[in-house]
Amino acid sequence: MKTFFDNLGEILLTAMALTVLRVAALYPALAALLSGRSGPAGALWAGAGFLFYLFAVIPARNFGFMRLRAFSLASHEAGKAGYGRLLASGAARLGRGLPWCVPVFCLMGLWYYGFYVMDFKNWYDGVLKPLGAIFGGSGVEGTAILLFLILFSAATAAAAWWLDMESDFRDMSQRDTRKELKSRRSARNRCFRRRLRSAGINVLLTLPSLVLWALVLWQAYLKDIHFQYGMMNAATELARVLRNKGTPGTVLLRIGLVLFVVHVPLAALRKTRNADLITGILGGRGSH
Repeated sequence: MKTFFDNLGEILLTAMALTVLRVAALYPALAALLSGRSGPAGALWAGAGFLFYLFAVIPARNFGFMRLRAFSLASHEAGKAGYGRLLASGAARLGRGLPWCVPVFCLMGLWYYGFYVMDFKNWYDGVLKPLGAIFGGSGVEGTAILLFLILFSAATAAAAWWLDMESDFRDMSQRDTRKELKSRRSARNRCFRRRLRSAGINVLLTLPSLVLWALVLWQAYLKDIHFQYGMMNAATELARVLRNKGTPGTVLLRIGLVLFVVHVPLAALRKTRNADLITGILGGRGSH
């Protein structure tokens, strides 16, 4: 907490700038998704966004982490690394984490395609019913199973990304070797309980923005959905509402307000806490 409030201005300004960069990188894919564009045009926009994320957002993100590292170590020399090092370190981190994200991306794509693009009868008979039949059910159970698989794969990807958090706060001005990666894993294992306790606090810091976003989406899309008639009916109604309503500007405005007013400051606090924790662990000041 002391590190955060002692450097509040720069930390918040950096967090805001990084958020704007992320929104700019994700906007092409989100715009294609929300407008229903698919095929080569949608893939081209998504690819452009990914390249922007790789070559602009990732180095900027790592620069922010190096500044947090400098603040945690109370040293102006702790955050100096060139663009090449920042990009290489981020690309390596992404390469280790991305394979864990592939299942959730594929499952979410399947969910979107089935409920938003595909003819519902073919989707229900060809995918949901056979999936539910594996466990002795029908399309309703198939929907619940698919949703569970999405949530489980998302939790697995998040856990895998979290386990490599030491890579965010190492000295990126130095080349990352296998020996150093092994050393970070050893430090992580030694201090796993300490990291787990910190992660629990960070989850609590994430809840306010998630609750507010859920309220915005509930007001926009879910308040008229009849959940009492079952998951399948609710999913069908939701797909119909999304097709008919699209994404109103007022909804995007409210989501943006929650993002910048609530989520970004709390995310900056979480990252600063992570920096304090990891610099302590890598410096040998942690035990459990």
